[in-house]
Amino acid sequence: MWNAWVETWSGVALASGQERTQTMRIRHPNGPLEQRSTLRHRGAVPGTPGAVRLEWETALEGASYRQVVARSRELRCNTALVRNASDPCATEVLESASSVTTVELLTEPDTLRPLSVRTVRTEAFTVKGQPPVLQREARSFDFEWPRKAKRTTPR
Repeated sequence: MWNAWVETWSGVALASGQERTQTMRIRHPNGPLEQRSTLRHRGAVPGTPGAVRLEWETALEGASYRQVVARSRELRCNTALVRNASDPCATEVLESASSVTTVELLTEPDTLRPLSVRTVRTEAFTVKGQPPVLQREARSFDFEWPRKAKRTTPR
């Protein structure tokens, strides 16, 4: 994971307050998807001289993602129906689905050596006639480095 967090930013030139968004097509066994990816430079970290806050957000949402999730739920339901023919999953209609992952990196901008990383993955979906479901997983990582790193970017 460390490589992904750092390599995402290698060679990216964003000034404080700027962001860059791109959409990419990805293949999934249950259908094609479009994933939105946004890089944001959140600026200097108060109280930590020389450190900046960088954010990377990926999002899967919309009709194509809803269809992929619905197909996955349908496959699980088919298994459940084998065990119990009256399982209520057969009548479920998925109205919406989204998955958003945010990675917040506190780093030295010249070396990209991380000081800390926080990841938050939020899954949300709504089944017709039921309250919305929101699942959130957050993880934090802190790093201590024994010596000053070499610069990865020329001055």
